[in-house]
Amino acid sequence: MNNTTKTSSDLRRWKALAVLCIAYFMVILDSQIVILALPSIERAVSRPDACSG
Repeated sequence: MNNTTKTSSDLRRWKALAVLCIAYFMVILDSQIVILALPSIERAVSRPDACSG
């Protein structure tokens, strides 16, 4: 294995790691947005007469 092949292989690995990190960050960000928005979504969707049995 020559030095050029090793360098390009390492570069591909770093790019793959960067893509995985960005994807993981987007999943965490999306879940945090949903967690923070749930109370206001619940208030907007719920009907006041639905709770009276």
